[in-house]
Amino acid sequence: MDLKQRKPASSGNHEAEATKQSKSITNKAGTSDGTLWKYLKYTSLLCVGLSLVFLSSPLDAENLEWIKDVPLEGQFAVEHQITADKSMAMGGAECVAEDDDRNIYTGLHNGNIIKIHPHHLTGQIGEGEQEIFFKSHFPSAPKADQEATHGRPLGLRIRKNKLYVMDAIYGIYTVDLQTREATFLLQIDDVTPHLMIPDDMDITADGKTIYFTDASSRFAIGRAIYTFLEGKCTGRLYRYDVATKQAEMIKSEMCFSNGVQLNEDETVLVVAETLARRVNYFRLPDFQLLNQIYLPTMPDNVRRSGKNNFWIASCGILDDKTKFLDSHPILRRLVAGIIPYSVLHRATEVKHSLLIKTDDLGNILKTYHDADNANVFATAHASDLSDGRVALGTFMGQQLVITKLED
Repeated sequence: MDLKQRKPASSGNHEAEATKQSKSITNKAGTSDGTLWKYLKYTSLLCVGLSLVFLSSPLDAENLEWIKDVPLEGQFAVEHQITADKSMAMGGAECVAEDDDRNIYTGLHNGNIIKIHPHHLTGQIGEGEQEIFFKSHFPSAPKADQEATHGRPLGLRIRKNKLYVMDAIYGIYTVDLQTREATFLLQIDDVTPHLMIPDDMDITADGKTIYFTDASSRFAIGRAIYTFLEGKCTGRLYRYDVATKQAEMIKSEMCFSNGVQLNEDETVLVVAETLARRVNYFRLPDFQLLNQIYLPTMPDNVRRSGKNNFWIASCGILDDKTKFLDSHPILRRLVAGIIPYSVLHRATEVKHSLLIKTDDLGNILKTYHDADNANVFATAHASDLSDGRVALGTFMGQQLVITKLED
């Protein structure tokens, strides 16, 4: 039998297969290396980008988890509603002051101080002619915000035929109710460091002393949202001697010091801290803290109601989104470094207006709510009018409201 020997596979075929397998392995390794390289490259670029944003951010944000979370229950339960008997379109009409002739005055975002006359026949407050009483513009005066083209009147008071104005751009000045002539009492660079957000004030009955707040030492009114995103307590409380023209700092490291109000016999000074969501009741003249109440919202202006009760206007509940941001300072710093301020300002949401009436020891007497901004938006001010109604102002909103609150 002729047996033929099977021919072994050629060495050339083996080499080709090995080469093919080697190339496959090499390609896989190359693809893996390429993917890893791209991942490292883009991750590095992202890290560098975030680092640059972090370092260039205007904020040095701090953790705000210390802010007390006060629920809307118990004495803050939503029971009595804020209504609007009259609403007038006025952008940023934060504060309201009434003179002896039933005229009311308010300052707007555009720097104008508006005078609203009573009705010429009925004398009803807020129903008459509206006119520009004064334009806050002092070209040669130092400014807290160098980008500002006009003033921003905030706190208003009337004493002896003069309108006292706390202007967030220029400081404190008076406007004669008859001649409309303005006179500076305190300019922003009269204290060191200079005022950044001159906010509110109250004046003793004899006109000799003015208590006023500077909300922040870091940012001017045009960048006020940064103060809340950063979380630093740099506000100050001052006592100004009208005769000597000297301002003495009474308290520092306040958390956006805002509304100021004396009780009738001037033995108690109430001061709101907006960032901390609390209101302080100081005994005078030694400034001992008598009481400190924490709110579910951010307090703004404080005004006396009757003899020794107070209206505290507030807005903005501490929701889950706010709590998350409060606990992540690095995120807030990055947000401020990436998003333009104008976008942040437009995106700011303010929910739930809350009016609180207290006595001069800080005991809460009654609360009024507008949870859905149905009648008022971002309430920042409440003050009694001589006809028994209450004027409600807003810093962020577009309406000045006059209402009758149920007892």
